[in-house]
Amino acid sequence: EVVCQLATSNPIGDVGLAAGIGLSFGSLFVLAMQSQHLYAPTRIIEGRSQRRAAFFTWLAVATSIVLVAILTRLSPNISRGTATMFVAGGAVALPLLRELAHRTFRGLIANNRLAGRRRVVLIGDRQHLARSTGGGHLGRHGYDVVAQFEVEAEPRDEIATLVEQTRQFAREHKVDEILLTFDFGQQALVKAVAGGLRTVPIPVHLLLDRAVSSLLSKPITGIGPGRTVELQCGPLTPSQQVTKRSLDVALSLAGLFILAPFFAMIALAIKLDSPGPTLFRQRRAGFSGRMFRIFKFRSMTTLDDGNTVKQATRNDDRVTRVGRYLRKTSLDELPQLLNVLRGEMSLVGPRPHALSHDSEYDKLIATYAMRHHAKPGITGWAQVNGYRGETSTLAMMEERVKLDLWYIENWSLKLDLLAIVLTVVQIFRPRNVY
Repeated sequence: EVVCQLATSNPIGDVGLAAGIGLSFGSLFVLAMQSQHLYAPTRIIEGRSQRRAAFFTWLAVATSIVLVAILTRLSPNISRGTATMFVAGGAVALPLLRELAHRTFRGLIANNRLAGRRRVVLIGDRQHLARSTGGGHLGRHGYDVVAQFEVEAEPRDEIATLVEQTRQFAREHKVDEILLTFDFGQQALVKAVAGGLRTVPIPVHLLLDRAVSSLLSKPITGIGPGRTVELQCGPLTPSQQVTKRSLDVALSLAGLFILAPFFAMIALAIKLDSPGPTLFRQRRAGFSGRMFRIFKFRSMTTLDDGNTVKQATRNDDRVTRVGRYLRKTSLDELPQLLNVLRGEMSLVGPRPHALSHDSEYDKLIATYAMRHHAKPGITGWAQVNGYRGETSTLAMMEERVKLDLWYIENWSLKLDLLAIVLTVVQIFRPRNVY
C-alpha cells in the first residue's frame, strides 16, 4: 500500500486494512498449497507442474478475495493500484520462487547432499530389492540405503537369523529406519519379519507397490470392524450437484448475456463465408449415456452425425476459412452454453465425443464408459492438461480418459474454477486444434 501510494504520489490509505488483507491472502494461499501437498520435497522436485500449480492457486485465491471484498463492500477502501501490484507481483514471484526451489533441490540431489539424510536398511525378496533400489529413487528423496538383506522363505530359523543380522548392523552403523519390500501377497512372510523386528528399536516401514499405493490413495471408509476402499465413486451428492449446477447456471447466463452481440457477429461471418446453417447440431452421449444434441457454430462444410465421424486433422479441407479461426480459438464451442443452461452439459466435465467415437473407444479402453458418470463439459480436466483437439493415437485417448476419471473422482468447486481459468490460458496457446 505504502509503495503504491508513494509511487503514484497519492495519500497513504488504511495500511492496517491492507496488511490484514495481505495476511488473509497469504494464509489462504498457504492452506490451499498445503491441501494439495505442494510443499512436500517430492512435489517441489517436479518443476514445471509446480510453477503452474503455484500460479493458478494464487489466481484462485485472488479471485476468492476479490469476491469477498465486493460482497462485504470493502472494495472501495482498497486501492486498485495496490491490489493490482500485489496480485501481479505474486503471480510473477511465486512461480520464480518455485523454480528456484526446484533447481536448489535438484542441485542438492545431483551433488548427493540429500542421500545421507536418512540411513536405511532394506529387507525383502530379490525381485523387490532390485526394484526398490533401481533408478535411485530412494536416494533422490533423501534415503541412503546402507545395507540390504534378502529373505525368500518363511522358516523360523532364517527369519531369526535375519533379525539378528539386522539388529547387529543397525547397532554398529547408526541406522535410522528399516524398509520392508515384498510382494503384497506375501502377508505371512511380512508379518513374520515385522514380528521379529519388534525387538529392534528402529522405525519399520513397508514399501507398497504401485497397485496397492493407487488403492490406498482412494477414499477409505469403515463397515463395522472392516474397511472398504472406494474403487468407483458414484455421482455427486445432492449438495454437490446443487453447488455445481448453481455455478453452471450463473456463468452460462452471464456468458450468454455478455456474448450475445459476439454471437451475432460470428453467425454473420459464417453465413457470408460458406453455405449452410449457422449452428451445427450433433448427437452426443451425456450423463449415464443419455442422448442429447450438442450445439456448435458450424466450422466445416460437412455436417457428419452418422456411424462414421472423422476427426479434424491438420490442413483438413472440410474446415472453412472462418471455421479454422473458430476452431483454433474454441469459439465454435460457445453455443454449448445453451446446453449447459438446459442441463444437458456442465461448464467443466469430460468432453463429449461423437457417438461413433464412443462406440470405437468403448471396445478399446476398459474404463472409457466411466466418463459418463458425470455430465459432459464445455471444457475438461484432460483439455486443460494438454489433451485438447485431435487424439491421433490410442495412448493419447487413454491419457485423456485417465484425466477425465481423475476429475470425476476428485471433483470440487475449486477444481471447476481452476479448470475454467486454465481453459482461458489454453485458448491463447492452442495445440493440436485444427
